[in-house]
Parts: sequence; structure tokens; C-alpha cells
Amino acid sequence: MRPKQASQPLTDPLLSQNYTQSDDTLRVLLYAHSSDYFMFRSTPIGFQYELLNALAKGLDMKLDLTLNGNPDEVYSQAFSNRYDIVAMDFKKNHFVAQLLTLSLPHSQSHPVLIERVPEEGDSTAHRILYVPAQFSTQISTDSLPDPSSWVTAYSSELTTEEMFDLLQKKKMDYIVSDYQTAITLLPFYSDLQMSRQIGEDFDRSWVLNDYNDELNQRINGWLAEYKQSKEYEKLCKKYFSPHSKVLNYTSPQKRSRRISPYDRELKKYAKLYRIDWRLVASIIYQESKFQSNLVGMGGSFGLMQLMPATAARYGITPESSPEEQIKGGIQLISQLKRRYRNVENDEDRLYFICAAYNAGSGHIQDAQRLCEKYGEDKYVWNNVAKYLELKSESQYYNDPVVKLGYYPGRHTVKYAERVIARYNGYKTIVK
Repeated sequence: MRPKQASQPLTDPLLSQNYTQSDDTLRVLLYAHSSDYFMFRSTPIGFQYELLNALAKGLDMKLDLTLNGNPDEVYSQAFSNRYDIVAMDFKKNHFVAQLLTLSLPHSQSHPVLIERVPEEGDSTAHRILYVPAQFSTQISTDSLPDPSSWVTAYSSELTTEEMFDLLQKKKMDYIVSDYQTAITLLPFYSDLQMSRQIGEDFDRSWVLNDYNDELNQRINGWLAEYKQSKEYEKLCKKYFSPHSKVLNYTSPQKRSRRISPYDRELKKYAKLYRIDWRLVASIIYQESKFQSNLVGMGGSFGLMQLMPATAARYGITPESSPEEQIKGGIQLISQLKRRYRNVENDEDRLYFICAAYNAGSGHIQDAQRLCEKYGEDKYVWNNVAKYLELKSESQYYNDPVVKLGYYPGRHTVKYAERVIARYNGYKTIVK
């Protein structure tokens, strides 16, 4: 899986070319917000994130995931047919529904009223109900006290998460949220409460590509079967139950925008060596899960699991402090960044760096030499990844151009994919 993070403006390369469906790749644009994509113990999770991964696995396809936290940008892409799936809830009236191909519902939700927990002496003079941008369904004030006294204000920019902050700061008195987002956010807003449902239940569906008839049938077939499974039942309990441990224990971490206990040190040295500290954090999580005293196979040690010979180049020993370990690891990443400066594609370059960090540059060079032998671009990661995996087969590891022999390259390819996936998650959550 190779998730990407869309920036403002959206920079996905698919936007600049005609869409063609790949037989083995499922291209998905996911609106990354509180209930569908967030961090748990420094790892990306979320209802739709897990559901989409299960879908790709069920269809035996690779998931190519693009993340975007801007609801307007994601909404515009729902009409573009540039992705196989656009995963976002937004209001689908009769006119909009005619323009879109929707999947079977993957779940249901409903709008709820969020307000501050009343305190003695509180009085609200204005009953303005604020609705976030691109909200997914109709609001009904009929169930509210004195319905005619309420004014509904629709925002064109503010997200649900931003409105929760404004509500807590007493800059708003009432807001609307969908149920799933509400139960994800409420655990870290102790002075806010979900008071009542203010609209009908609505189906949550994916927007599918109009040109993918065969794939769309497979997606719907998988959904129909998966929703009857125990796995789906567990997934719903994990994310939609107010008693979910995942929801109740992730919120403080996400709220503080921290990744690890070493964020200060990471930022300090990553800035010095012009490396994104969130990439380093993702590598550390993959290597040691932020355990500074960990000793691995082959003698690797510390937060960044440096091998003794490599660590010695940077003056690092098992007795070095976590800060010194981080500095040494970042120096190694900086060296790898320079080594692969000829890789023109920025994302590909990150895969080269992560793979070399895991396997060593020699095995990556072997795969590049195999690329050259078979007439493929040695600076394109997908080409190199293919031959890195083939270095476990005798035909390839015995090839004269291969200097380091056998290597189980699939492990390194998966390593790089996981690091980059988590890194893109960190970029979405931690600015």
C-alpha cells in the first residue's frame, strides 16, 4: 500500500492525466478526519481506513491511498472519475445522486446536537446551530425546544473538528456532528456533550468510478458479504461504541499533536539536517516502537536500531543517550538522502531511503543493476522493488551483476511501504 497525502492545492499525479484502471491497484481518495483516519499508539487507524484495507485484501488488490483533510477538495474529486473510490460522507440530493455511482452502504450514521455541559447560571440568548462544511445529511430542528427559535448557520469552510474547538472556547453554543465523529471527539472534550439526534439515519456509501463496471460489481459484492461477517461486527464495535478502548485512549495523543516522547529531539536534529522529523519518527516506530534500550537480531540497538558498525561511524554506542541515538540515525538518513539525490520523483526517493535504511545500500544497488540489465529505469522505485524481491530467487541472486547474493527483499519492500504509510498518516494528523 502506498498512501499519499494530498496538499493544498491537490497534487496527486492522477489529476494531470487521463484515468486508467489498473488490474491490481485500487486507487482511493480518503477524507482523513477524526472517525475514519487517526493515530493509535503512533499507528494510523480509523473505520474507513481499516475497511478499505480489508476491501483491497478481499479483492486481492494493492491499495493506493491518497489522504486529504480538506472536505471541499475531496468533494470536488467525487465527480472526477480519477479514483476507483472516493471515501467521504457528503449530502447527496437527487440531483447529485444522478451524477454519481454509489456503492452499497458500508455503514449508517445520523446527525446529533453537540453542546456544552450546562453550568449553574448558564443562559444562551441566541440559538444558532452551526453546521460544518460539506455536512452529509439534512438537519431537523423539530425535536429541539421551541423549534421556531432556532437559526441554522451553514459554514462553507469550518470542519467538524474545528467547530468542536470553537464550541469549547464558547465562540459557538450549538453545533451539528455526525454520530461517528462525535463519539470519536467527545472523549477529550469533557465539558461537551451529545444531547440528541436531530435528523434521520443516513447511509454511508463510497463514490465509485463510472467507468469501472466490473470492479464496481466486485466492490459491491464484497461489501454485501463482508457486512455479514464477524470481522465487520468487530470493526463497528471498535469505532462506533462509546465504550471503545481505541476511541477513549487515542484522543489525548491526537489532541496534543504529539507522536512520541522524543518529538523535541526529532525536530531539533531533523531541522539541522533538513529531514522531515515525521519521517524519522515513522522509521523509529517501525524499528523500535520508541524503545531506547531495545536490542535486535544481529546486534542492532537503540531507538533507531543501528548496527554496531554503522553506529560507530556516527559515534553511537549502546550506552549513548536517546538524543544521541536520534542524531546518529538522522545523520544516516541524511547520507541516504544524498545517495539517492538522482531519484527525481520525491515519493520514490523516500522509498529508496527507507529501503536502504532497512537493507543497506548494497542490496538496493544490486536491484538497480538488475534493472539496468533488463532495460528498466533504476531510479523508479517500483522497478527496484520488483528486483529486490527477486533477489530471493537463484536465477537473480546468482546473476553476475549481483554483488551481495541472496536477500529476502519482500521484507524490505513491506518495511518501506509501512514506514511511508505511517509517515503520510503523521503528515495528516501532525502539521
